[in-house]
Amino acid sequence: MKGLITTIEQLENGTPADKIIKLKSVYKTGKTTVQPVKDKITGWYKGISRLSDEEKKKLVYWAEPHSKFTIQDGTSFDLNDEAQKVTWEWVKYCPCIAATEEDCQFTPGAEYYIHMENKQAEINVSRKEKKHKAVSYILADNSAYYPIRAELLGVNMDGESPIIIKEFLIEQAETYPDKILAIYESNDVSLRLLLLKAKKMNIVTIDTSGMYRYGNTVMGMTEVTCIAWLQDKGNKYLVEQLEKETNPEYFAETPEPTAATTPKTSKK
Repeated sequence: MKGLITTIEQLENGTPADKIIKLKSVYKTGKTTVQPVKDKITGWYKGISRLSDEEKKKLVYWAEPHSKFTIQDGTSFDLNDEAQKVTWEWVKYCPCIAATEEDCQFTPGAEYYIHMENKQAEINVSRKEKKHKAVSYILADNSAYYPIRAELLGVNMDGESPIIIKEFLIEQAETYPDKILAIYESNDVSLRLLLLKAKKMNIVTIDTSGMYRYGNTVMGMTEVTCIAWLQDKGNKYLVEQLEKETNPEYFAETPEPTAATTPKTSKK
């Protein structure tokens, strides 16, 4: 309901052209007659003003607890029209209406959702941009990292050819772009990669009780607690040692030139 109210507030604060609410039905056929919804906390009806007979005399339009309204696919409310606005004020609380098409799919009892052409276009563009960005990360990545990227998604693809893993990652990017973005952009992704590699090399082990260990040091019971351990500044020295053991090539020192390798200069 919070998302629905936010959506309505955006419409109400927009231009007159924006203040048109159109309902779409997931079933496309049939009609639904709705009535005001009672608030369990206040005991009164949501969107219905408590009015005395004297107050009603001063108004042209108002709604009652016994009001009814029939909605169907395509029903619209013009919030610039006072009568339609009064009706919408209580209709919007009906449990059969969701804020978006996506919310409608996951809200029990919801059959209708608010269709906003500009908003839907914005959502579609955002989704396409995410997919494009996720795929771009994969295409720019070194194929040697593909197996561990897949493992960050919870899938062990060791032994598979790079092109097969690449295909899998791209499929994930097109279906679940947020998951792919997370394994490339997350603040803790470098630590997750370190932990995975250390496990593969048996530098970090899991004992019979399920504890992750680095030598005699207990890191945690789960990957999440291990990441928290790696992020703890109090473990800085041990983390540095873990990094050196796991990625020694990054810490190899460049040898100093010796007399045999130092180029000689001729005297003139």
